[in-house]
Amino acid sequence: MKSVTKRIISILMAILMLPVISLISAKADETITVFKQTDKQWEKSRYYYNGWNGYNSFAESACGPFSIMNAVFHLNGTYIHPQIITDDATSHNFHPNGGTDPSFYKDFAERCGRDFGFEYAGVVDSFDALKDELLKGNTAICSNYHHVMSIVKYRKSDGRFLLLDSSPNAKRRGTGLGYTWKTPKEFSKWRDPGKLYSTFYIFRSIIEDTPVINGRYQLQTELNRGFQLDIYGDSREEGAKVQVWSAHKGTAQVFTIQHIANGWHVIKHADSDKCLTVSGGDFSGKASTILTQWGYYGGNSQLWKFVKRRDDSYEIQSKVGYCLNVENAEAKNGNRALLWYECGTDAQNWHLVSAQ
Repeated sequence: MKSVTKRIISILMAILMLPVISLISAKADETITVFKQTDKQWEKSRYYYNGWNGYNSFAESACGPFSIMNAVFHLNGTYIHPQIITDDATSHNFHPNGGTDPSFYKDFAERCGRDFGFEYAGVVDSFDALKDELLKGNTAICSNYHHVMSIVKYRKSDGRFLLLDSSPNAKRRGTGLGYTWKTPKEFSKWRDPGKLYSTFYIFRSIIEDTPVINGRYQLQTELNRGFQLDIYGDSREEGAKVQVWSAHKGTAQVFTIQHIANGWHVIKHADSDKCLTVSGGDFSGKASTILTQWGYYGGNSQLWKFVKRRDDSYEIQSKVGYCLNVENAEAKNGNRALLWYECGTDAQNWHLVSAQ
């Protein structure tokens, strides 16, 4: 597995567009990225309805989802938009008494982890066991009485663990920068109410299992292999419609697939050299969002992962979440290509036919 540093560098252009704090510590070689639930981009976004005082916001109650976001990013470089995680927690009722129920970490990983290149690897209940997991390259979710955070690295030189805090608090947790290095003994003495629980939920990367693809291809839908992904009118304009259309030999149906890093690819219309892009950019991805073509800018909305399925077909997953899907699950001229929940149907299975 590539190093965290290489993974971060590989998507640096995308990160520059994201609301994060990228922090340089006293060590010149230490760059630490932390996603904050209090960022102005989304601090007032609704998490769930609390039943007596309206909706709880991200800033108030989304430390659990943001801890998943931070843990996965430092695990394999994959950015998960927090709305994807909070919507999933809400739809499956994982916040019975405020905040996020700890059982959600396993549940989300088992249902959605493959979309983002990670899996749930169990629970450990000591700092010694946590150290072993971090040295394997895994990351962890942790909590004290009222707050959830991530632990993503162990430093051998002084026996300290790197804690990421999506709601930084210098006075209570020593995380004014969004992170802190602490020993187990220091965790037990911090001023925040309740010491850190020694229950750690472990995430493990599976991104190395992702195929790497380069070349020119036609993309046939499993719904009917006589239909292929198509750029409307063979347009070279930004914003042009991405659809399915009956197969022909024109360049409207030829795409160049190029591996960027860590299993993520761009899919370029061979005629325009513009990329298959989630409409609205990196922060608009949700089920039913349509796809267009757009000039390359390196954002998550232009990155795609190919996951091998049956009969040599692939599920094509967007880095903003969800899968490349045929509108209405029907192979019909003009039906749009759009994002939809991973469901394993023929509408999400694609065959790559060489167009070299």
